[in-house]
Amino acid sequence: MERNNQVAYIGIMVRSHRQGRWVLHNYNKYIPRNTKVFSFLPASINWTNKTVLGVHYTGRRYVMRRFPFPSVVYNRYYGAPESLIQRIEKTIGKNKCFNHVTHFDKQVVYDLLSQTALVEHLPQTLPYDDGQFFGLLEAYGTVYLKPCLGYKGKGVYRVELTTGNEVHVAEHHSAPMKICRDRALLKDEIRGLIGSKRYLVQQGISPMQVHGKNFDIRVLVQKTATGLWDVTDVMSRTAYSGYFNTSVCQSTEPGRDILREVLEPELAQTVLNSVCTISLETAQNLENLGHCHLGELSVDFVLDENAKPWIVEVNGDPQRNLYQGLPSHQSVYRNPMKYAWFLMQK
Repeated sequence: MERNNQVAYIGIMVRSHRQGRWVLHNYNKYIPRNTKVFSFLPASINWTNKTVLGVHYTGRRYVMRRFPFPSVVYNRYYGAPESLIQRIEKTIGKNKCFNHVTHFDKQVVYDLLSQTALVEHLPQTLPYDDGQFFGLLEAYGTVYLKPCLGYKGKGVYRVELTTGNEVHVAEHHSAPMKICRDRALLKDEIRGLIGSKRYLVQQGISPMQVHGKNFDIRVLVQKTATGLWDVTDVMSRTAYSGYFNTSVCQSTEPGRDILREVLEPELAQTVLNSVCTISLETAQNLENLGHCHLGELSVDFVLDENAKPWIVEVNGDPQRNLYQGLPSHQSVYRNPMKYAWFLMQK
């Protein structure tokens, strides 16, 4: 086991060795002084002697060796069990592991944020059942069915009640995959799509578009060396023509640029300031009300036809590759290392 009393250790917890190597490649440039960073899998922890078999990047190669338990753990294990996080914190100390939750339950997020002033930016969202589904569909004309624990737009369906009293069900693309006129048949069709998974039904927002295409605004917020939340970047994804799902995107660009393209300059700046403020409040409220220790998340918005921002998704494990080529790319990886350093000083 490697020992050096002058060196502090940051452990990045991952799901696989492949992810661990990728993580080390991206964070290696931003390691604080007198600190070593290694990636590890939960199965590599020896709880008895408090050591970890981890992978360290050194001399242009990856080396596996046994390390002392790290001073700080940065959780990059998507969907890590709460019991595992609790056991780690019992070993290294309270608040020394950040990103307790990396896979948010959408219904839980809505229920927490709806207790705050942010409720005015939340589309109405209810656990799926037949009654609530038809109630929201009739109230809003369009609803979205989303898995409570979904990701990257998978398993999301758009359901529209047309003026001809037909119901169109679509996935990814706005063109319907199913058309129903009978309510009983529609219930069966929906049940066939969602199966036994927990789903929610969400109010549809009529979105502002750019050149006839849907777009969203994604705000990445992270904690830094001050220990406080800050906005790292605002970017936008534009969907392919005819697609409602921006996870299937044609292009990405800075959020400021897309806002200036669809809005007058003064309003564009107002909306930009608004989504940044809302995102910071989202992070603070989820951390406080959810009683969890977070270090980063991203918030996805759509703008309605009046340029009002609506929160449609909160991601506990932001897609960092989306920032490749943007000015903020280095900060995306530097900030978690800065925050880990801050925690080591406490």
